[in-house]
Amino acid sequence: MKGLIAIAACCLLQASALLAQSDTTLTYQGMLREGGGPANGTYDLEVSLWDAESGGTQIGTTEIFNGVTISDGLFLVRVDFGAEALDNSERWIEIAVDGLTLAPRQPVTRSPYAIQTRGIFVNDAGLVGIGTTTPIDALQVETDAETAISGHSTLNSGSTTGVFGQSDSPNGVGLYGDAVHSSGINYGVYGQTSSPNGYGVLGIGLGNTGPSYGVYGRTNSASGYGVVGRAALGSGNNFGVFGQSQSTTGTGVYGWASSATGTAKAVRGDCSSPDGFAGYFSGRGYFSGDTGFGTSSPTHPVHAVKTSGTAIYAEGKVGVEGVNLQPGGRGVFGFDTRADGLSYGVYGLTASDAGAGVFGNAAATSGLNYGVYGVTASNGGIGVYGDAQSDSGTTFGVYGISAADTGRGVFGYASALDGLNYGVYGISDGTIGRGVAGVSTSPTGHTYGVYGEAASPDGYAVAGINTAVEEGDPSKFPAGVYGQSDAYHGQGVAGVATLFSGVTFGVYGAAVSPAGYDFFANGAGTDYGSASSRRWKHNIEPIPDPLGMLARLRGVYFDWNADHGGGHDIGFIAEEVGEVIPEIVGYEDNGVDAIGMDYGKMTPLLVQAVNALRAEKDAEIAELRSENAMLRQRVTQMEQGFEELIAARRQETSK
Repeated sequence: MKGLIAIAACCLLQASALLAQSDTTLTYQGMLREGGGPANGTYDLEVSLWDAESGGTQIGTTEIFNGVTISDGLFLVRVDFGAEALDNSERWIEIAVDGLTLAPRQPVTRSPYAIQTRGIFVNDAGLVGIGTTTPIDALQVETDAETAISGHSTLNSGSTTGVFGQSDSPNGVGLYGDAVHSSGINYGVYGQTSSPNGYGVLGIGLGNTGPSYGVYGRTNSASGYGVVGRAALGSGNNFGVFGQSQSTTGTGVYGWASSATGTAKAVRGDCSSPDGFAGYFSGRGYFSGDTGFGTSSPTHPVHAVKTSGTAIYAEGKVGVEGVNLQPGGRGVFGFDTRADGLSYGVYGLTASDAGAGVFGNAAATSGLNYGVYGVTASNGGIGVYGDAQSDSGTTFGVYGISAADTGRGVFGYASALDGLNYGVYGISDGTIGRGVAGVSTSPTGHTYGVYGEAASPDGYAVAGINTAVEEGDPSKFPAGVYGQSDAYHGQGVAGVATLFSGVTFGVYGAAVSPAGYDFFANGAGTDYGSASSRRWKHNIEPIPDPLGMLARLRGVYFDWNADHGGGHDIGFIAEEVGEVIPEIVGYEDNGVDAIGMDYGKMTPLLVQAVNALRAEKDAEIAELRSENAMLRQRVTQMEQGFEELIAARRQETSK
């Protein structure tokens, strides 16, 4: 029997890229002596891992190395017992040479435990577990304590964050909370703030593309809540839930109740104050599905119920905007069931000089659709009522647009057969305002700026009353009904009497004033349309230097003088535009003072400018792609050279 003595020189985690097999590889180096001197020759080694210095239990399997060449007594082997073997407990290495077990066992130093430190477990896949040795996520925390993860920022000033989650994926979630219990009041994410200006939950979707979410909440419980935020302070401007998204198609706060049964709510608002609001919107609101405010069983896309005060309060340039994409649908539908009193199906109010009390857009290009549709069953009720209270600027009580060839910008239907009722009733108190203004922008088809029907023999299909009284100022023309058409062969006001008998009127006008006019036409009018067929054009050439022309133009804010409404506006100075694009500016007889400009003819210049920018961008992209291909080729060559060096080094080491 040979007399063998193994002296361990080191046992550590090998970090060299040339030697390491994995993150859990142990490199064992020792010296073997035989007959009082360094051993030389070929030997069979067996390496095993134990939980005690002597006796105890073996951990994992035995690593066997046959025919190990030992020179001058030195040998080195690399063993891997797996991440599960290194669970932060004490471990010892045992060596057997040619079947003879050497003693004593050698302790495993702490270097290999860098991935398994005091309660943190890392498996072979790199998943980290705290309180668990079977993690299924990148980081999984399990505990029987009240709080699994707690984030607390002790800084009492500045923008601090207790817990911060971020996802760079366009469809990812920065912070995801899942309340898996199917009953009871549980919360996926629960936020609370005691600060008057604090946020219970603050979510910011920074992704500028894709459907990003500032806060995304989801519950599978029939009575659960996807996101619950509570602002406990009874004063100040605080928020239970505040969501913000900077993406052009993102969502500041998104609620989704995925339960197919029960009384789940995508978004629900309740208010205990008689002067408060169950739903409050500042700016534009978007609803997909049925959303209830003050009700647990909504039957409409937006269904608000409140016993007193206002159910929904909307504030912004467009308080409520309705868009209908289906033929036969309604962009905005309001129905008041009261049979008496002054009630409103839809009531819209704007204080802006250029705002809209109610704006409805039926985007379908076919079918019988309505931008705004109002119905009232009361003899003194109003199907749609719009009140523009600003006494200056171009304001609209009701403004409707239809893009369909047979659509209606505004459609009003008074179904009562008696009494003084109105399909559409408009009032404007502005000096140049409109009681009802309808604009149909489709250049083809039988479209109507304003279309009205009345079934009563004493009713009016369209009735407009302007209550402003202006005396001695011929520059102001208050109108009961104002019609405008932008079509080439369009009509500002078109009246058709379809009955083949009786005394009918296509357009009926009456003036009570002895100096007034039943009908008054001033001038030949203005041609807002233009023929555009190739058949009628010659000397066609692209606009030269569109970017240079745009650079010479100046967009400005300005205030109109009193004769032109006196409101604040945005646009160009016609005389300045005429120096760059004289074709779109009209002048007085003196050739110096501009009458106006055709803003629509700025479009060809803008199109050419976009094309020029795109050509520049395409050239830059092509250049970058060429450089990228060259760099990829160089990287490939470097990788091949590096692999050759590694192969040569390994060949030298194995000798």
